[in-house]
Amino acid sequence: MKAVRYILPLLILVFLSSALCAQQIVNFEYDLAGNRVLRYLDTKKSTEAEVDSLFKAGTITDKITGDNLVKVYPNPTYGLINIEFLEMSEGPSTYSLTDQNGRQVMNGKTSGLSNTIDITHQGRGVYYLMIKAPEIYQVYKIIKQ
Repeated sequence: MKAVRYILPLLILVFLSSALCAQQIVNFEYDLAGNRVLRYLDTKKSTEAEVDSLFKAGTITDKITGDNLVKVYPNPTYGLINIEFLEMSEGPSTYSLTDQNGRQVMNGKTSGLSNTIDITHQGRGVYYLMIKAPEIYQVYKIIKQ
């Protein structure tokens, strides 16, 4: 019985200390359109942050400033969407616009650093703009008013 008196507080102390060490801090990064792009899990033990991307191929970010390599604006829009690349990528870059049901309503190729897509003939609602380039894969939630 005396052994239980000493072992039980020791076990509680061990479990309590391991629970305190395993705490994580969750940080989020957002793009200019307000969409959540990255989720960082910071633990007290580790010195480096683990990055969990929300999209399959991930989002390529500028390591110095943390800004995205692609800007899509305005959002919400009345019909014109501007796509601006901060760097010229080698190879073809394409875009695809899908509705909420996953049906592709538009697609095309981008040329140069600045492009405009006209979606005035589309109905009001939420669309997803997927931009693909050799080093870029980003999906933006676009609201058409």
